Amino acid sequence: MRYRIGIIGFASSVDRIMDVSVDYSTDVQFIPFPFQSEQEMPEILQKARHKVDGWLFSGPMPYELAKPYLQNDYTADYCPTLGAGLYRTIIQIMARLITSVPRVSIDMYKGMLDIESVIGEMGINFPEIHIKYFEDIGSEMVEQVARFHQQLWLQGKIDYAITAVAGVRNCLEEMGVPVMYLTLTKQEIAQGLKLLSEKIKTNYFRTSQVGTVVISISDYAKLVAKNQYASTMQMLDWKLKGILLPLSATLNGYLIDKGSGRYVIFSSRGVVENYVQAIQEALAQMNVAINFVVPIHIGIGYGETVAQAEFNAQKALLAYAERKQAGLVIIEHNGKMVELDESGSHLEYDYFSDDPQVVAQLHQAAVSVKTFRKLVAAVNSFSSDRFTVAQMAAKLAVSEQNIRRILGSLAGVELVHVVGEELSANRGRPGKIYKLNI
Repeated sequence: MRYRIGIIGFASSVDRIMDVSVDYSTDVQFIPFPFQSEQEMPEILQKARHKVDGWLFSGPMPYELAKPYLQNDYTADYCPTLGAGLYRTIIQIMARLITSVPRVSIDMYKGMLDIESVIGEMGINFPEIHIKYFEDIGSEMVEQVARFHQQLWLQGKIDYAITAVAGVRNCLEEMGVPVMYLTLTKQEIAQGLKLLSEKIKTNYFRTSQVGTVVISISDYAKLVAKNQYASTMQMLDWKLKGILLPLSATLNGYLIDKGSGRYVIFSSRGVVENYVQAIQEALAQMNVAINFVVPIHIGIGYGETVAQAEFNAQKALLAYAERKQAGLVIIEHNGKMVELDESGSHLEYDYFSDDPQVVAQLHQAAVSVKTFRKLVAAVNSFSSDRFTVAQMAAKLAVSEQNIRRILGSLAGVELVHVVGEELSANRGRPGKIYKLNI
């Protein structure tokens, strides 16, 4: 498959990016979309959205302006500057002035480049350097930044202004202020092309996979016994279908009633990932519909085939039944398990191990591979590799007593070490601080 990437920006920037793209991968086609003014972007994006698989913007400002009109942020990006363009610009100024170190003022979109760090790495002692970061991207910002450079020039504090904004460059040229426009190097452009191409390929792989959602009413017989009349169960089934059918429509999928309180929705992975919140809301509505008489379990599976996705969803369903907190369980196409809680944070881990020594140690400790991998994933999510029983219990939503037992067993086979004790304001024995030994 040949992927199509639209290059959008001012004509000069688009031409430069297209020159670099000539030497790029043959499985990607780059299509130029130059504009004279940022106001043209909404129309360009609307007309060409079915002609490309993703967008590469010439800089952060066109990208930020275009965000409200992008259908998928994941397949859009801009070429980041890594500082090489600034090096080149300063060298060009030195050549023009025939001087050793120029006095300059520099503007930069906030978060795009740390000017102070780049200047520090140059190892050059600038007599004067003035830096202005900006966040707003409207016409008022262009005027403010242009005045910043102009005032420094009129005060005799700079030899040159360096700007990352085409509009600022135009203003300064009209004001008679010496200005250099900060442009990307070929290496920076190539890096931007590579990153976006990989994102688009990954996105295509995600959206082409099957996503399956399995919903199961636990202890369905108890629910039937609670609602003695067939008509009552029929009304309840209608209520549940009234929740699941709109969810299926949202997921652009199709719903199958497997009977005995079991339902399956088939869709694509990309759509399911985008509507995880809708799935959680539907689960809450179903619990209300059955008056919380019995638990409702839900599992999500991804796969390259319908059978693989449904198999993974069934495994996720079993894992969900073991959880003690609300949220979702997802099993990826490669068997990786992802647990999502209500806040949206996730825990990602494998429930298998290919290390025979670790497997043998876990067998000796009577701790499952899944439990151990879950501990490892939790530790990786912490800011430190050291943790306490309370921290781990809170992260995994299990009792401290259970965590203490597991860590004791792991310590017995040297998969966990005690590395210290925590200070406690309460009386009693101080808590232990642990570290995994892997």
